[in-house]
Amino acid sequence: MKSKNKSERLRSIELILFEKPEGIRRAELARKLGVSRATISRDIVEMSKDFPIYEDESNRLHLRSLSALNSIRLTLPEIQMLSIASRLLSRKIRFPYTPAGNALRKLGEAIGKISPQYGRVIKKTADVFDFDKGENREYGILLDTLIKAVAAQKAVRLFHYSTRMGKETSYMFHIYHIEPHAEGNSLQVVGYAPQVGQIRTFKFERLTDIQILDEHYSIPSEFDADEYF
Repeated sequence: MKSKNKSERLRSIELILFEKPEGIRRAELARKLGVSRATISRDIVEMSKDFPIYEDESNRLHLRSLSALNSIRLTLPEIQMLSIASRLLSRKIRFPYTPAGNALRKLGEAIGKISPQYGRVIKKTADVFDFDKGENREYGILLDTLIKAVAAQKAVRLFHYSTRMGKETSYMFHIYHIEPHAEGNSLQVVGYAPQVGQIRTFKFERLTDIQILDEHYSIPSEFDADEYF
């Protein structure tokens, strides 16, 4: 089998692990992907930073997943709505972001077993998020940092360029919500800025850098994102 580039290989490993709940050994992964076991081992170490991969007593690799997400039952109209939603996502988020592509491919694989037509549409839509097929890659990297910070509920330092002031300003920030901005084909980030003592909203495309800090925070139970849009 012809060897894939690294980004394609990591995607393939994730999909193989997802489709093999019984697990798979490194040697078999290496044969499937046309690379050495050493390469697979390095890939697994890298992927383990973002995915819950574990190895059992028989040296089989597994991907822990939320079983509830794998047992959703959808009607054809619901499948059609997901297809439309995937197309809308690809029209509004105009930069490469691998997790978005991976999520759509998994969805397309599952839906394809019920509706091959919609499965193909969703998997094809996923291609626009590939890092090797788009521009503005730095936005995908920034979004990945944002989402990791939200998942861990860790504060970040945002570096934001203000067109009004014509300069860059940094803020410590507690991210509460990430909202698609329909008019600007981008995203908005909502959260609490301790240094100004209030909730602020930043346009994603105006962020120049994001640094995850050690400080943790909690999102207030009364927070309602709809109040800010």
